Amino acid sequence: MDFIERKREATSLWWYEVALVPGLLQTRTYAQALIDNRIAPLDEETVEERVTARMERQEILTARRPPVGLSFMEGAFASELSADAGVVSRVTERLSMIRTRALDPDESARFIKRMVNQT
Repeated sequence: MDFIERKREATSLWWYEVALVPGLLQTRTYAQALIDNRIAPLDEETVEERVTARMERQEILTARRPPVGLSFMEGAFASELSADAGVVSRVTERLSMIRTRALDPDESARFIKRMVNQT
């Protein structure tokens, strides 16, 4: 199964994104801008098909059935999709550890200002 199919089955999604709003949370306008502004450009029909598919996938946010666990890890050179309970557990544990160490938004802003002032 591919990533999109697995997302439909997931009981929870933990997502860390530094530059974009994750697909499941995108508005139609935002998704269209992302899909339409790529290299190489897509034809209008393909853009609309992909935007529609992305919007339809958002139904998993309100689905009432209990799906299964899934983790997707993306790196600079490779990505990994796993439904293995052990892998999902280890990745979830690591993400939880990172989240406990993260600064809140105000502290993050102060930290960034300090770093800028030091250069």
